[in-house]
Amino acid sequence: MRVRRGYTIVEIIIVLAIMLVLLVLGVVTLNNAQRSSRDTARTTTVETVARSLESFYNGDATGTSGEQGHRYPSAEQFLTSLNGTAIRHILPGLSEDSYQYPSRSGQQALFVQSPSNGISKDSATVDRFVYEPRARDGSLCVTTSQECSRFFLYYRLERAPTVTITITSNHQ
Repeated sequence: MRVRRGYTIVEIIIVLAIMLVLLVLGVVTLNNAQRSSRDTARTTTVETVARSLESFYNGDATGTSGEQGHRYPSAEQFLTSLNGTAIRHILPGLSEDSYQYPSRSGQQALFVQSPSNGISKDSATVDRFVYEPRARDGSLCVTTSQECSRFFLYYRLERAPTVTITITSNHQ
């Protein structure tokens, strides 16, 4: 009778194939989990911005911008504040992380629709959120002299990058 001291080449190949399949499944699962986590961060960020815009509307903001109440920031107000530090006055309680891209520190993610910058709701991507202030008549609310009575926030998720998700203001 012959004594077997090792594994055959077929057994080794089968074990390696099983390990390879498990490794591929693990990588795919990890990538899906990371994508889902980034999508959750995006949704949370946009919802935080929406809550801050509602606080501005209710007059909860600090500084002169919040004293007017019962209106949302115009494109002009928002653009001015994004370029400086006044965003804290317009959107109370909003940290700098809330208007930056979730996984790329320091990169702006919140953009404002304005005739001067070419940004529209179609500009929303997985790394760009778009704020669109609207006047009561439905026109784009560009200047501070207009009464911005509602807003839309547009964004997209990695799991469905061709679908634009819209958050609307509480006050229509």
